[in-house]
Amino acid sequence: MLNLISNTITATLVSAAVATAAVDYDQFIKDRDCLALNIYHEARGESIQGQIAVAQVTVNRAKHDFFPDSICDVVWQDHQFSWTNDGRSDRVRDQEAYAVALNIAEWVLLGREDDPTNGSLFYHARGVSPFWARKVDRETVIGVHVFYTWDGRW
Repeated sequence: MLNLISNTITATLVSAAVATAAVDYDQFIKDRDCLALNIYHEARGESIQGQIAVAQVTVNRAKHDFFPDSICDVVWQDHQFSWTNDGRSDRVRDQEAYAVALNIAEWVLLGREDDPTNGSLFYHARGVSPFWARKVDRETVIGVHVFYTWDGRW
C-alpha cells in the first residue's frame, strides 16, 4: 500500500513539475523510462550517488552536440552502453532496484540533482581500460566507475 501511495505522490509531483516547466509529459515519461533502464542496467549495484552519476552522463550526452538529442536516442545509440549490445535480455528482474532507478531518473531529469561528474560524457567500470580513455580527461571516480569529460576533439 505504501508503494502505491508513493507512486501516486511521485506521479503527481512529476506531473506538476513537468506542467510548470512546459515540457511534454509523454516525452518526459519516455525519457524517464529510458534513463531508468540505463541506470538499472549500468549501475543498479551502485550507491545512489553512483546511479545519479550514470544518469547524469546520459543527460549530459543528450545536451551535447556530438550525441543524439533525446535521452532514449542516447541510451540506444550503437555501442555506447554495454547492456544494449550484450545480446542478453533487457528485462527488468529486480523491481525494487528499478523503482529506485525510476526515482533517480525523475529527479535528474527535473534538475533536482547536482551533477557529481562535473559534466562528464563518458565512464567505464574500474578494472577495464577502453581505448578511448586515453583521449579524454579523467574527471572523477564514483563507486566502481571512472568518469571523463571531453573537449570535443579526438
